[in-house]
Amino acid sequence: RSIVHPLGSDELWFTLTERLTHSLWVTRGPTEAYEQLQRATEMFMLPAKAPQPRAQLDPNRLILLRMLLAKLATTLGDPLRAYDYLRNQCRDAADDASLWTLFNCISSRTLMNRPDDRWTLRSLIRHPDAAHITLAVAHRCLMARSFPIAMGEYITLYTANPQEPLLPLCIGLCMLQTATNRKNQNKGHSAVVAMSWLEVYAELRSAAHAQEVAYNTGRAYHHLGLKHLATAYYVQALLLGERGSDSAPAESCGRTVADDAQNLTMEAARNLACI
Repeated sequence: RSIVHPLGSDELWFTLTERLTHSLWVTRGPTEAYEQLQRATEMFMLPAKAPQPRAQLDPNRLILLRMLLAKLATTLGDPLRAYDYLRNQCRDAADDASLWTLFNCISSRTLMNRPDDRWTLRSLIRHPDAAHITLAVAHRCLMARSFPIAMGEYITLYTANPQEPLLPLCIGLCMLQTATNRKNQNKGHSAVVAMSWLEVYAELRSAAHAQEVAYNTGRAYHHLGLKHLATAYYVQALLLGERGSDSAPAESCGRTVADDAQNLTMEAARNLACI
């Protein structure tokens, strides 16, 4: 407590807390880092008239610390706790696109336990021009199998952001789902439109994500039952995965957490085995 007031600056407090948390994460594991960061965050949230001294922290920096708490909770296998952290922050910071992006990633793993369709829609009504909230609503419509509504939201976003590869991918996914619907009287047309959107996605996606493009294209053909076309793309995804690992340094294999999360070799091999 004696060092709280001499430090003073919220910039210094934030930097110190963030670096200590990352150091604990590396040296002692995410559990210790989570517990200590939770205590620090609670201290920063104490009321101004609290008996013990506390550091003053800017609300925007407090949001960043809560985002770090959510990441640690997810690492510990507790996405529900991460969801609770992020939802409270999204309610108070509707204009923070990075916060909503993280919330969308976490909520996709907790929708069965935390249905929030109405809450997200109310947020969009309050902030109709917020693209990140519109994307959240579109994702929830997609997962609820309301494909026409989801596609309308995605197309609206694509009109405003034509260089974003995620949007044509999602539009193509919606069209793929309608192409295999038994009530669709023109399935062939829907399938062609879906693959056209996937071509747009492939053109916008950078060359560094060629394996992702190959896998998603193969998965689309697999979904349509065109297994001979899907096989070629799955094989291409496997070759691109091997090429990336062969070019990495031997001592570390060039692997990082991000690399492992984006590598689709296992998924491509499994789908190819199923064919």
